[in-house]
Amino acid sequence: DIISKPVVSIFECKHIGIIENVLFDKSKKNVEFLIIYNEKDDIEYAINPKSIINFDNYFLIKNTSVLCLKSDLDLQLNNFENLINKK
Repeated sequence: DIISKPVVSIFECKHIGIIENVLFDKSKKNVEFLIIYNEKDDIEYAINPKSIINFDNYFLIKNTSVLCLKSDLDLQLNNFENLINKK
């Protein structure tokens, strides 16, 4: 239900991308990050799931300040299990 849902920013009033992946922390037994892919700019973002509001057909975020570039967090993200696109 999560993968491929669009993500929209309320403040900027724009489509940010779609949920591409979920990263899970085995030790805490919870989801640590959602990965958002922006197909227009070919950029991946990471977001804490606590910063996102789930609706039936889309997710809302308050503004883009809650997003981190995935490339900036790659070392940290390697500690989490990739549930969808396993390598």
